[in-house]
Amino acid sequence: MQAHLSKLEELYVHFTKIEKEDIASLLLCRVYNQSDHLIKMHHYLSENTYKDIEIDKYAVYAYVFDGEKFNDNKYRVYQSRLIKIIEKYIIVEQIDKFPIAEINLLYKYYNERKMYRSLTTLLKSKNNFESKSFEDKMMYDFYFSNTKLSYINTYFPTDNELIYNTFKENLKNQTALHSFQILSSKITELSFSAKYKTEELFDFNENAIEKIIENKSQFDIMVQQYASIFLLIKNQKEADFFLLKENIHREEFEKFKHNLINLLAYLKNYCIRQINLGKTEYLNHLFELNEFSLKFYIKEGDLTSLNFRNIVYCALQLDKLEWTEKFIEEYNYTVSENDQKNSYNFNYARLYFEKKDYDKAIRQLLKVTYEDSFYASTARILLIKCNYELNDEFSLIYNCQSLFQFLNRNKLFTKERVTSNLKFINYVKRIQNKRLSNSSSYYKNLKKTIQESTVIEKKWLLEKIDQLL
Repeated sequence: MQAHLSKLEELYVHFTKIEKEDIASLLLCRVYNQSDHLIKMHHYLSENTYKDIEIDKYAVYAYVFDGEKFNDNKYRVYQSRLIKIIEKYIIVEQIDKFPIAEINLLYKYYNERKMYRSLTTLLKSKNNFESKSFEDKMMYDFYFSNTKLSYINTYFPTDNELIYNTFKENLKNQTALHSFQILSSKITELSFSAKYKTEELFDFNENAIEKIIENKSQFDIMVQQYASIFLLIKNQKEADFFLLKENIHREEFEKFKHNLINLLAYLKNYCIRQINLGKTEYLNHLFELNEFSLKFYIKEGDLTSLNFRNIVYCALQLDKLEWTEKFIEEYNYTVSENDQKNSYNFNYARLYFEKKDYDKAIRQLLKVTYEDSFYASTARILLIKCNYELNDEFSLIYNCQSLFQFLNRNKLFTKERVTSNLKFINYVKRIQNKRLSNSSSYYKNLKKTIQESTVIEKKWLLEKIDQLL
């Protein structure tokens, strides 16, 4: 069960190592902080805050105030002061990543004080802006031209030609941004509808979308790609997939990392859908997309533990054992620091399982801590599979019971997920119980039941039955 973390704890759980070091540097600056107690509190929280585990506020207080008797009001005051400094750090970081805010603040400051030279310099600095998000760039272009139009209307009200050209540029930027946002929103809606099997949620102006698709060649290459993604999701045509897959290598996309990652995600989702339909050849396409994505995983937090597991799972399905081991060793550091140990141990356990080294797989699984529901269930399932392969009936029954108890206590899983897990426990125990019986009719009936069932690890269960027939 997930702990109820305070706001301060939640911040520290999600901070990367680099962010913690940056905050430490900010706390040393006397402009922002005159208290050594806040520096000590930051140090303690940086070293001792973990996902799903509430911090011991008495231990924090004793460390920060050198064993002084606990005072709850004082503790809360220092917590609030630290949060305020952290939020200043976050704001500054976000302004650096979102220059529209910077322009807005500077323009307002200069304009209020009629600082003409500073305004002129500000409006000449546009070419210095770079962004990994295409939408941010377009928003910046639009906001910049809009600010420039306001400036020209104020300071050059009689220069009609200048006003007209600036207005024309502003309208062009607004149209491009609006078109991209319409496509992006519609793609998100279609993806959601496909995933959750719902009707389309909003009545978009289909004529507007058709007009964008019809005139996509007039837009930037990224708008064209989003138009192609829309067509892929809408029509599910293989030709659109292969065209997009080829285009992701284009040099123009390299500067828009955020959007390229999004495009890759849509292509991967298409592959997964095709794989679920039985087109196993799409496993290779999915692996190629995963491999291409590796260049984006550079620092801690770039790769979620879920995506890390998915990459491992895809590679293992293709029997790429050496590649998988290299990937785990070289990229586990890009997972959030709080998840790195579990990610490393769990995925190595999966690798050893595929190598049929079940003893090593179990040793790796014993290092996994059940700090969240995924590991609490999936690590147990992998343990059960190892127990079966080793014909360790006592451990198998014990881990089945452990998983059963966890599922009954867990409030985070959907009813369908719990049912699917419970069916796995039932089927694996039934297979184990009759393992030495040589009862073909029993296994044929059980195989048919499993084939018609919605159960996790269905492929593995059917393989175990086939080995006994």
